[in-house]
Amino acid sequence: MGIFINSNTGDIYVADMYNHRIQLWYPGSDTGVTVAGGNGRGSDLDQLYNPTSVILDAESNVYICDLGNHRIVKWLRNTTNGILIVGKSHGSGADELSYPNSLQFDREGNLYVSDGGNERVQKFVINNGSSNYSIGK
Repeated sequence: MGIFINSNTGDIYVADMYNHRIQLWYPGSDTGVTVAGGNGRGSDLDQLYNPTSVILDAESNVYICDLGNHRIVKWLRNTTNGILIVGKSHGSGADELSYPNSLQFDREGNLYVSDGGNERVQKFVINNGSSNYSIGK
């Protein structure tokens, strides 16, 4: 289970892996709100399959490592469907992932993904979804 704390607001985002959803916990709240997934395990863009990591970009969009679907999805605030960012299929190609388990942005907004099944870290330029850098196999 991964967590992300928004340092500006104190909001806590939790990758609820086995319930296939992302929960948002507001400061002082004792109940989480589902902000992504929550529609059972699956591969549709309104579903997740064992999410492992969650982060926010500079615009507070939610990015999710969707481990079981071998993809990274982006969810805009107050939407019911994600947007596929990377991971068109399971594999080892530049635009493919195998069990991604962690992600992080750098200062320029590039996305780094720990691609566990391929034993590598990939760097993605978000505006075109391409991988232009890989560390590992």
